[in-house]
Amino acid sequence: MGHRLLLDEDIQSYELLQALRDAGHDVFTVNESRLRGMPDTAVLVHAKAENRSLLTYNADDIRALRAAEPLHSGIIAVYRHGIRDKNMTPMNIIHALSNLESTRIKWLGPLGPIRFPQFLLLHLNLRTSKHSS
Repeated sequence: MGHRLLLDEDIQSYELLQALRDAGHDVFTVNESRLRGMPDTAVLVHAKAENRSLLTYNADDIRALRAAEPLHSGIIAVYRHGIRDKNMTPMNIIHALSNLESTRIKWLGPLGPIRFPQFLLLHLNLRTSKHSS
């Protein structure tokens, strides 16, 4: 079963959009929803009205967005690293969503059961740990 997602302006690449759709997710972009250039709160309100989780790279502003719109259908923030090779590819994102779905955990938010927690930060931690002697 796929997820209902709204891709934020910063993450709506054609490659990711097609990969998500090919994987069975019900996905719309901010552009398709005629929300380009709208404030983040307006995008989140639209996602809520459509019962979609917002998928975004905008991880830095999530706390402020959640404070402005505490009742929503979910925010999935994908962490972007300064080193491009450490960023999640579209297939990494799909794999993470699939793993989340396979847990079969039912999250309870202000709108009742939802597929995602109110805020989920996805990232691939490829940093190596350094041990001091």
